[in-house]
Amino acid sequence: METSLSIGTLAKECGLSVEAIRYYEKQGLMPKPQRTGSGYRFYKTTDIDRLSFILRLKRLGFSLKEIRELLLLKSAPEKNHQQIHQLAEEKLVDIEHRIKDMLRVRHDLLTLLKSCSKTHQESVCPILNTPNSLPKDLQS
Repeated sequence: METSLSIGTLAKECGLSVEAIRYYEKQGLMPKPQRTGSGYRFYKTTDIDRLSFILRLKRLGFSLKEIRELLLLKSAPEKNHQQIHQLAEEKLVDIEHRIKDMLRVRHDLLTLLKSCSKTHQESVCPILNTPNSLPKDLQS
């Protein structure tokens, strides 16, 4: 027989807040839990595995929408292997683009810092005048 867990126990087991678990339920990532007669939620021990899966995917950079999709595909991984693989490849490409963007931003910030002297007056400080000195695609 499977053990029932309170929402507090589940949260503690997964290193989450109770509010985070409720949020994942509202987002459709967690199934609606059974409730006691007085309305308290109780969960199965398998919900720990599901939450751990969700958290691992979040750390890998997947959005909640993507996680929802992967949860659906997880029900038949042998049938859905190509879709799962494709989603992971797309996420890798996305992360590589973001890394490239962040490296460019880092370079621009270093350039600003090098051009800034601590003795500049505010009116001529390149950091304070950043929008005029950044490339158009970084002005947002």
